[in-house]
Amino acid sequence: MGHADCIGQNGRWRGYILFMSPCDRLFLLPCLLACAFASLPASADSGDVEGSRDYPGWTRMPGFEITDYDEDNPAEYTFSVSRPLAIDLNHLEAVPVEGHRYVIRYEWSDSATPPTLLKTQRYYEKLAAAAGYVMEKSGAVGNVTETFHLEKQGRQIWVFLNPSVRVNMLTVVESRTATPPPLAVIPPSTIVAPAPQSEIALTPAAITAPVPTPAPEPTPAPGPESPPATTEDPLATILLKDGRVILPLSFLPGKPDLDDDSQPVIDRVVAILKLHPDLDVTIEGHTDLTGDEQYNLLLSKQRAQAVRTLLIAGHISRHRLTAVGLGGTQPVADEGTAVGREKNRRIELVVQTGSTSKEPSQKDATQEGASPPMEPVGSSSFHSTAPDGVNYYPKPAAAPAIPPAGLSH
Repeated sequence: MGHADCIGQNGRWRGYILFMSPCDRLFLLPCLLACAFASLPASADSGDVEGSRDYPGWTRMPGFEITDYDEDNPAEYTFSVSRPLAIDLNHLEAVPVEGHRYVIRYEWSDSATPPTLLKTQRYYEKLAAAAGYVMEKSGAVGNVTETFHLEKQGRQIWVFLNPSVRVNMLTVVESRTATPPPLAVIPPSTIVAPAPQSEIALTPAAITAPVPTPAPEPTPAPGPESPPATTEDPLATILLKDGRVILPLSFLPGKPDLDDDSQPVIDRVVAILKLHPDLDVTIEGHTDLTGDEQYNLLLSKQRAQAVRTLLIAGHISRHRLTAVGLGGTQPVADEGTAVGREKNRRIELVVQTGSTSKEPSQKDATQEGASPPMEPVGSSSFHSTAPDGVNYYPKPAAAPAIPPAGLSH
């Protein structure tokens, strides 16, 4: 009921109100107040950052507040999509989508115990199903991220959910794509059917005439040989081409400890270095600029050392590996956005200039025959207190598994 409905047009209700009894007027007052408040716009939760809102159809879980909100157009985001293969049922592909992008960070603000990851996944899966979305990637053990996709009347909406115990990241991209043209079809009127054999006129001359022998086709000149199909790991391809590659690793928040789902990436790097024994590499640790600068430098160094230790455990010579921590001194993206900060938190593998394989001494060879002891990566007591800024690696899209020999599918 709008304001005009309550008061009436041309003041028709004013006369009624004047002649009402005090009891009737008391009864009418709540109705008028309800009409006035109904016309007020709904406001965001008091704990949300200014200018933030839930994306339509994706209402937050109870107990969460928006602590970071970015919206930009045009922008691009790469979504992880399941594309099972015969040799790898867990194969994932990266699908870049360009359009209007929303990045919403929800943080648990209740004093009660936060919901489990499984409960968070089920909550958003129900929202997606109710809105008609298709799940392009389902959350799994070690990689709980999920991708949803909706296509309607040439408009596409992609949603990427990156949940954790207390922080849920939602990335949405709205994209408008043109409908692909239909395949060319030959009109039936242009198709000429061959005449039946019984209707072909056969003359005596045609019967007795010898069948001409077709001229032999010329032998085609030899051309350049086609390059063999590449079976190199994509990480190796980028490393050999650009001299550096970002490793899709995942660390525990504020710590140098790798998550369990990062071990396959370490195995891939071990296989690459064994296939290319002439490569010496530097492991660079990077953080964003949030939090204490000295803490970030130390944390990035410890994370790089942790990766080096695991590569040495895979029987890669320690002389080929150098670990450095650069903190937030070399950002590759805008620190003013959540997506930019996420890109700045990374581990890079860099080919050393003029690197050549080093023949280990007899002592080194003996040591590398067995798994070396784990190198220290810092005192655990140092991490008892979390930093002001949360430098952590969000779980990336799971990289495709490769055979032990080091070749990808």
